Amino acid sequence: MSINEKEEELFDRWQTESNYKPFIKDGIVEETEWNKQKIKICYVLKDTDRLDGHADNDLRKFLREGGSSTYWKTWNNIVRYTKALLEDEEEYPKTISKACKLEYLPKICAINLKKQDGKSSADKAEIAAFVMQDAEFIQEQLNLYQPDVIVCCGRGEGKNADLLYEHVLDRDKTSGWQMNEKAIKGIENEKAVDINYYYTRFGGKETPVISFLHPQKTKGTHSLFADWYETMRKVKKELNIY
Repeated sequence: MSINEKEEELFDRWQTESNYKPFIKDGIVEETEWNKQKIKICYVLKDTDRLDGHADNDLRKFLREGGSSTYWKTWNNIVRYTKALLEDEEEYPKTISKACKLEYLPKICAINLKKQDGKSSADKAEIAAFVMQDAEFIQEQLNLYQPDVIVCCGRGEGKNADLLYEHVLDRDKTSGWQMNEKAIKGIENEKAVDINYYYTRFGGKETPVISFLHPQKTKGTHSLFADWYETMRKVKKELNIY
């Protein structure tokens, strides 16, 4: 079975047990492109902001079509994070065209912890409840991908990386939390931050799980986004993601 076929089988069981309506599918955007990547990146978000039936309630299809104008910050910055990890170009990619998204989004995996539509601002307690209820399904989904790096979008206590650590990932295969101050060494902008992370294992592979900045910043500017891009480049080097 292909990974996509395994996703569909998992989602059928998940939807039957949960009775979520609608059930928002997600995962590897384009399996052929995913398989070509030397570094396999999985982004973990909370939920979709009202996909509302678009793209057959399938985030993968939505991203294969380049997203939409209302999601431009989220997916433009995901493309920037991806370019930093895959290519490590020094120059900040300020302009992210639809053609650029159509090129880079098929290279990634993106999952939501909550498989139902949400709002522009996710409720932390609600997301935690979904994660605790669906922990085994989320673990099974991640096991399908065995990514080389997991980027949890959204920092702070009780956010995505915490939820995976506390409720989803096998504790016997997961390290303690670590902080990499070197990741931001040389960045003088006061908005730069330390990066917290831990490792988990998929088979014989050790995968960093990084608590990173959420790409959808309401009042974000290119100056800020350029800092985030540079921070991701430094994370790649310091955590040896190659």
